[in-house]
Amino acid sequence: MGQDCSHNCVAFSNINEKPIPKSTLSQHFKILREAGLIRGERQGVEMHNTSRCTEIEKRFPGLILAIVTAHNIQLGNTKRSTRAIKRNSVKQSARSK
Repeated sequence: MGQDCSHNCVAFSNINEKPIPKSTLSQHFKILREAGLIRGERQGVEMHNTSRCTEIEKRFPGLILAIVTAHNIQLGNTKRSTRAIKRNSVKQSARSK
């Protein structure tokens, strides 16, 4: 999410293979707003969210980069674990034949 660019929940509903329900996204955005990480603006019936990255970076230098780096590491570990599980299940299937 860019600093000067607001988005509503629907913009994030299909970022993975599995769609995320609007209610789940709304709850997550509510928590992020309450934590002060994003700013919400009501536009009609929609709530548009804007990140506060610049403000957060000024107050806590390096925090966002550390979070993104940790997420990418965890995502990489998850993908490696998934590949290992698939390899093991293929090996077990081959042995049982």
